Amino acid sequence: FGHTRFTLGPILLSPSEPLVAGGAAEALEQQIQQLLRAGHSHLVVDLSEVSAIDSVGIRALVRGHSSAQRVNASLRLAAPHANVSEMLTVTRL
Repeated sequence: FGHTRFTLGPILLSPSEPLVAGGAAEALEQQIQQLLRAGHSHLVVDLSEVSAIDSVGIRALVRGHSSAQRVNASLRLAAPHANVSEMLTVTRL
């Protein structure tokens, strides 16, 4: 599933495969939850290498965002491909 870079500011998550059922979506969701539980308050998901996303990937992002809000943290999305961006727009994310 890509890599994570720890910095003094936001933590950048960079999945490098489609965020779909049976793939990286579940791993991303788990990683977001672990980082939030560890007290990290600013997460950025770089979607530049994600070529596709399905309902499981969307769910991972929504749950991550909801969890972040509950602990006064932030989860931001960055640089989605056109088809991923379209899916996010259709689902109003």
